[in-house]
Amino acid sequence: RLPFNHWVERLVPFLVTRQLYAGAGKVGTELNDDRSFSGLQLAQRSDFIKTVLSIETMTQRPIINTRDEPHATQDKYRRLHLILGDANMSPYATALKIGTTRLVLTLIGEDKLEQPLVLENPVDDIKAISRDHTGAITLRRTNGKMITSLEIQELYLDAAGKNLSGQCKEWDWIIREWARTLDELKHSPDMLSDRIDWAIKKDIFTRFTESEGVGWDDPWVKSLDLEYHNLDPERGLYRGLEQAGGVY
Repeated sequence: RLPFNHWVERLVPFLVTRQLYAGAGKVGTELNDDRSFSGLQLAQRSDFIKTVLSIETMTQRPIINTRDEPHATQDKYRRLHLILGDANMSPYATALKIGTTRLVLTLIGEDKLEQPLVLENPVDDIKAISRDHTGAITLRRTNGKMITSLEIQELYLDAAGKNLSGQCKEWDWIIREWARTLDELKHSPDMLSDRIDWAIKKDIFTRFTESEGVGWDDPWVKSLDLEYHNLDPERGLYRGLEQAGGVY
């Protein structure tokens, strides 16, 4: 078996940057030291991540939870408990979130990733990335070099393409859509507004604030943010888009 730290070093940078396509979007912030922020974040849970590793789920929320409580044959399977992910409305975003994570875990388990890309401040980075819609924010590695959040995702994608392509149709779909999404984020981010939750919200809320002449800190916008996730087909904002054919 590979040591636990081997998994952590190689998984954390992926999880920190996964919100570029897996974030469900969030208006504003609850952080007391960042009350001036009133726009749209990529992810809902990034503000609440306090540490890299912890068994806690209510206070010291971690990037990777260390709870060792198997729910399958312990000799064959290990538990990976992640609480940093959002509850997506978009099935596409959910598929990409779970699928890319599956591929990265396969790469780590087969030791197919090169020297780990260790970030100096992953907890701070996850919050900073959530406030950047471009993937261009630079993060410091422990070796002193800088890298963008998008470049990190591209490195994982490249490894998946080289090592896992052609093994099954599902994996090929994930790799293809992962590449498509990162490319559109870099070159034409508006094209994400039919299938990535935070981008859908950005498109809708931007048009709403402009037409109504209100700011992003207006309670009306925060109310729409909540209604986006309403599962009632008669009231839910995403459900309405789904019925109208406005989302993937």
